[in-house]
Amino acid sequence: MRLYFSLTNLEPLVISQSSASTNNHQCLDHIPGSAILGAIASKLYSSLSAEQSFALFHSGACRFGPAYPIHNDEIAMPIPASWHKIKNDGHTLYNHAAANFSRDKAKQYQQCRNGYITSKSIDVFVKQGLTTRTAIDEQTQRASDGQLYSYAFIEAGQHFGAWVDVNDSSLLAILRPLLNGELNIGRSRSSEFGRVQLHCPTQQPATQQACKLENQLVLWCLSDAECRDEWGMPTVTPRAEDLHPALKGELDTTRSFIRSHKVRRFNRARNGFDTEQQLISRGSILTFTLHETASDDVLREMASQGIGCNRQQGLGWVSANPQWASMAQPNSLAIFDAITLTPPPKQETSGAQTETPLLRWVRVKQQESQTNKDQSTRIKALHQAIYAAYSNARHYRNVPRNYQAGPSSSQWRRLTDLVRSRQDESWFKVAFVSDAAICKSNNDPDGWGIDWQEQGVLLTFSEKMQKIFDGADILLMRQLLEILCRYDLSTSDGLQRFHTNHLAPRKGGE
Repeated sequence: MRLYFSLTNLEPLVISQSSASTNNHQCLDHIPGSAILGAIASKLYSSLSAEQSFALFHSGACRFGPAYPIHNDEIAMPIPASWHKIKNDGHTLYNHAAANFSRDKAKQYQQCRNGYITSKSIDVFVKQGLTTRTAIDEQTQRASDGQLYSYAFIEAGQHFGAWVDVNDSSLLAILRPLLNGELNIGRSRSSEFGRVQLHCPTQQPATQQACKLENQLVLWCLSDAECRDEWGMPTVTPRAEDLHPALKGELDTTRSFIRSHKVRRFNRARNGFDTEQQLISRGSILTFTLHETASDDVLREMASQGIGCNRQQGLGWVSANPQWASMAQPNSLAIFDAITLTPPPKQETSGAQTETPLLRWVRVKQQESQTNKDQSTRIKALHQAIYAAYSNARHYRNVPRNYQAGPSSSQWRRLTDLVRSRQDESWFKVAFVSDAAICKSNNDPDGWGIDWQEQGVLLTFSEKMQKIFDGADILLMRQLLEILCRYDLSTSDGLQRFHTNHLAPRKGGE
């Protein structure tokens, strides 16, 4: 039984093309089935019996396909190697594997090599990035000399679609819970890479249908494939009978487009490399001329079970006789059967259930930052009002520049000492209301008692400060007065320096 599931990378993924330790790793643009198999094995291995572990991860009964990008809820497939475009004109596709295709010698064709495509001919590419890091010395906890390295990675927040094929329903019951959870995939999983979220929808895609082509078979390699000939030797040009015993035919090399590569997988359990594999690359097109037309059962079996060996590694996934196989220009609305996946539901969880100590600390710091910002805004507004009071008094009384006007710095320090000595809001009454108020206007005509006309009414400096300070908390007053006491605002020069340093807009804006 085959189950399709979606995969969202919550963090960047480092899926290197090579397991070598050289610098500047090249990253794959998909997630291999072997990587998903290994991540699930690391979760389940310790909780399973030896028989269950062998059946799931070593017998080949459980096969994970590669994860390809999802576009508009549809899994995009590797672009076929037989597709070409006219150079400098990327609109029309030409299928060189079609029997009715005729090459125009006056045109220069360019092969489609990279990326993915949907059933509606939409090109899809995986977003990748590059990061440079340095190793940390375990003894000094500082950057090690000569240990600079780079990682190419798949950017976070992208959606992929994959499948798992299991022969035994009891084994599928073991796997199903992990298809709706989190896994860690790829390299550097302990340093901000590798976390993915899996979701297996209840509504599965419909089975793909193969077209019947008379005495022809076109195989579109949706993943890498490892094939062997009749002598058991690796081959990238297999015969039809090498892929299925019911088929007889030869490979049509003129209409086949095959790319290949070699891999050596590192086995952590054995602490060494496995045998080198010679693979037919995904996207390759194998066209066969058959002695007899392939039956529907054979086509369905090849599409569901795959071709070649080592299929448990996600190899051998093919599409047999896709709809575009007979199209010279595959530009119709549906060039192959789309595999659509229902997107995962958006879970709404309360903050109390999901808040970790780190998130709680971040939230507190954000609140403190916002409080400090609001406090700074209020202090600046009060400073502006105090500056306006000094300026209005000077202009109204026409005070010469070298004369003092308004409370001096020593008078503001008396208020500062009062505010520092109190832990509640009683400072306001002592400063402005009581008979012994230190900010009273009596007998101080040039300080707290200096007045000016405001809205047709004479107002003293003490009365003005009493209005703007009413309701101010003790912490706000301490911060406000700490800045005021740096200047003697009763002098014209001190007032100007205060305005320049705290109220005037700075260059570049604030």
